[in-house]
This record gives sequence, C-alpha cells and structure tokens, in this order.
Amino acid sequence: MIKKYSSISKIGKYEIVDGGLLIKDVKIMASGIWHAINAFYPIRYGETVLSQYANNWSDKSVWSTHDQNRSITKLIGEIQNPHYEDSACMGDVFLHGKTQESKESIELITAGLVDSISAEIAIIESTYCAQIEADNAKNIEFVSAAIVPHGACKVCKLNQENDKMVEIEELETKLAELTAKVDSLVIPEATEAVDIAPLTKELETTKTALGEAVKQNKALEERIVKLEKAPVEITTQVNSEKVFDPFE
Repeated sequence: MIKKYSSISKIGKYEIVDGGLLIKDVKIMASGIWHAINAFYPIRYGETVLSQYANNWSDKSVWSTHDQNRSITKLIGEIQNPHYEDSACMGDVFLHGKTQESKESIELITAGLVDSISAEIAIIESTYCAQIEADNAKNIEFVSAAIVPHGACKVCKLNQENDKMVEIEELETKLAELTAKVDSLVIPEATEAVDIAPLTKELETTKTALGEAVKQNKALEERIVKLEKAPVEITTQVNSEKVFDPFE
C-alpha cells in the first residue's frame, strides 16, 4: 500500500511531504560482498536471497545511528514500500522531520553532507565460502536502517547520481595513473643514441599487468553470475583442513 500525503513540494531531487523528506527508490541493500565494521567476515548478499527476503522486515524504522543504546529521539523516519529491483532491496526513505534529530538529518542530506543508508540485517542462516573468503547469506531479516556518512554497501546511496559520480571519479583516477606511467616512458629528445630497451620492457610489463587484471576481473564477474543463476548450498567440514566448495 502506497502512503498518501497531504502536501508535497521539492528541494532538487528530494520531495518535502507533510514537513518531512521523502527519497524514492533508494537501494537499501544491493547484491555483492560487503564488510560491516562489526562483522568478522565480509558477507555476500546474492540476488536470490535479496529477491526472496526484500520485504522481510520486522521493523522499518530509520535511525540516525547504529548505536544499540540509542534513545527514541534517534528515530528519524521509516522505510516505505520495500521491494526487490535492480539486484537490490529497494525502498522509499521517509524522514518525518518531527524531532530535532530528524530535522538536522534532513538538512545534512539536502546539503549533500550525508548520503549513505545502512541496513541493519539479522543473518538467520549463512555458510562460509573459502574461495571468496566471505559468509554467504542464505536467510535474512531486515530489522531497521540508519543514515550514516559511509555504509558497508558502497552503492546504497540516498542520491544514486552521487554513486555514479564516485565510479566515474575512480575510473578517471585509474586512467590518470596509467597515463602518467606511460608518459614517464616517453623518450625525450636527445642528441645522442638512447638505449630504449629498458623502457620498452617496462612498458610491456605494464601492459601485461593491466591485461591480467582485466582477465581476472572478467573471470570474477562470470563466477558471480554463475553463482546467482545456479545457487548451490555451501558447506564446510569443521576441524578439518579440507574445505568442500561448490566453486571448484
């Protein structure tokens, strides 16, 4: 059921409704391997488990902190319309603006100073996978969420456009590093012969390393796609050196 509001206005891409802030179609948890600060191992959330449990919420509250001893004044909003879409648990984030904490959170978000949402998830069942060095979540329950400066899920942003800009900036940085590396191999004008063999060898080494990195990235993507399409139970043998893994 979609909630109806009595008044709506806009601040940029955000909607101001009934004195609160509504942000639609936010990724609450996306498929991938994410490492929370309080978790011993990274946790893999696959598309299958997210599609199955995207609407499994015991509490849709949104808080201003993950602190378990938080007071009721830290309750700043709620998750509305949770559902599975685009390889993620999506939802609308509504901050009510009824308390000072909620009002300040709205100001920080609309000013672009805070832009991440972090789901609080109970892992009901998971198995450790040695090959990816992470726990593979199999049964989960969403128990709330918090607005944070930086969350474990790197693509779970209140403004998805900012997430795309981060990806572009990272690519531009890598391109600049490679360009600088190549430029450093350019031979300056000289009046006498220059031995270019060492420079040529270093350039070829750089190209080879880049090619191997691309191959490894492609292989990893293919492995993840295969895992999503044909999920297999992952088991381990306790107190044994041998680990049984479905990815072999």
